Amino acid sequence: MEFINPAYQELLARHRLLDFNAFWSLPEDWYEEPNNRRRGWSGVSIHRLPLAEEALALFVKRQENHNFRSPTHPGGRPTFYKEFRQLLALKQRQITTPPLVYYGERRRHGRRQAVLATIALAGYCSLDAWLADKSIPAGEKSDRLEKIGRQIRKLHDHRFQHRALYGKHLLVNRELPADAGGLAFIDLEKTRRWPLMTARLRASDLAQLLRHSPALSGGFDRDLLRGYCHDRPPWEEKLLVRIEERLARKNRRRPPGEGSTAGQDAATPKAPG
Repeated sequence: MEFINPAYQELLARHRLLDFNAFWSLPEDWYEEPNNRRRGWSGVSIHRLPLAEEALALFVKRQENHNFRSPTHPGGRPTFYKEFRQLLALKQRQITTPPLVYYGERRRHGRRQAVLATIALAGYCSLDAWLADKSIPAGEKSDRLEKIGRQIRKLHDHRFQHRALYGKHLLVNRELPADAGGLAFIDLEKTRRWPLMTARLRASDLAQLLRHSPALSGGFDRDLLRGYCHDRPPWEEKLLVRIEERLARKNRRRPPGEGSTAGQDAATPKAPG
């Protein structure tokens, strides 16, 4: 199968990137080193398209024999197919993700290959990097984290669980004021939409974020949860208990001296109100 975003078709035609082989043959200037597993691999490179005013950067993901199986795809399908589907679904619900440009997959010599290309978001950085920036006042971070909490809540209210909700997979728009939010979700291969979004599923994502982002300690965790529970939902108390349980369980499993301070500080999350 092959998908080309009509909004970028003219641009891709100008740079002769209108088919699978054109993307697959791009230089392997890896942004992230390929991940090798089960006789397959998956890697990300960045490719810049020169324009009249400035260059437009694309993240180009390529993989070979990096597949998943499910009841609907018993023969296997590239894991990027799941991300492709989630990008379309989240855009439909006005949840910010990198704009999708191209998706394609093929079989070559009995091996499944896939390409996924998205626009690199200018002016964004990871939540971890943004929190670590000491030039940003603590009050501004608190205000923005409340808005970020609301945007994570929106994702969950649409019944999507990210399932890899780390600070590096949340991008903050540095160019927007604190009260604007400006959050984008990336790396959606594991994201799943459920028939019902329970407190357990919500807590799983939030505890994962708190545990793996050390800079969310010292009260910033409560700012994020305050935004998430801004309307005091009826399941708020159950959610906080679930988060506490998950963080405490993970901390017990962690060898002494390892782990994030965020997870330790948030092991007994305070009511966000």
